[in-house]
Amino acid sequence: MSANAIALVLAAACIHASWNLLAKRVRGGMETVWIYSAIGTVFYAPWALTEYSGAWARLGFREAVSLAGSCAWQMLYFICLQQAYKHGDLSLVYPVARGSGPLVAALGALWLFHETATGAAWAGIALICLGVLLFLRFGEGGSKGVLWGLATGVCIGLYSLWDKYAISGLRLEPVLIEWTTDLSRAVFLFPVASGKWREPWQANPRMLIAIAILNPLSYILVLTAMASAPLHRIAPMRELSIVLGAVLGARFLGERQPARRIAGACVIAAGVMVLALSR
Repeated sequence: MSANAIALVLAAACIHASWNLLAKRVRGGMETVWIYSAIGTVFYAPWALTEYSGAWARLGFREAVSLAGSCAWQMLYFICLQQAYKHGDLSLVYPVARGSGPLVAALGALWLFHETATGAAWAGIALICLGVLLFLRFGEGGSKGVLWGLATGVCIGLYSLWDKYAISGLRLEPVLIEWTTDLSRAVFLFPVASGKWREPWQANPRMLIAIAILNPLSYILVLTAMASAPLHRIAPMRELSIVLGAVLGARFLGERQPARRIAGACVIAAGVMVLALSR
């Protein structure tokens, strides 16, 4: 991987953990997702529409299907994520979701894109599995959070595979993919949010604006890195945010079993690093 790709992924990891901390603090349901999706759509519209105007002539049926699929996978991801945070702590849900996601993406990339893996890569995959299993032993109220976290991770892996093809195969611009998914959520969730959005907005306007800006930015950086690096390295490396997410949950949210959860997160992060750096 190039130094530029590594820098993009590391920046994305820090940004991602930060907006997930804010999302957990804001709480709320799908009306909250609608608020920051709508704000993000407006904020990134000038950049995205500029890219659309330049790419319009070459957008065909395959590109339209690709964008529609990205919207569907991301919508499912946010539904699972909200349910996970409803039933589990940040320091529980975040490592499970972000650890299982790259596992799905890496295995899928090896199969679909014919990327090759070494013994070290398989060792990294085994460490990720071990770390996720450690979280399955956490106490009361954790089981639902873990299961929803695993479902979120599967969505992460599937949309990563889908978007890798969009970036590398169809040459779609990262901002087009991310902005279109934001727009689709804003449209799709409007009936759900109508009449319910005022209360969460009045309670946390600054946090919601921050999420609206940071959430798309983190994935735009990852998609940019995907254009020049194999997915089975990009997907795990972005999950260095796992340890940060566990620490933030323990430090700022006062969540239970911080030492044990951080230890589990470190096992997952070790697997992520072995997988990302394997040759």
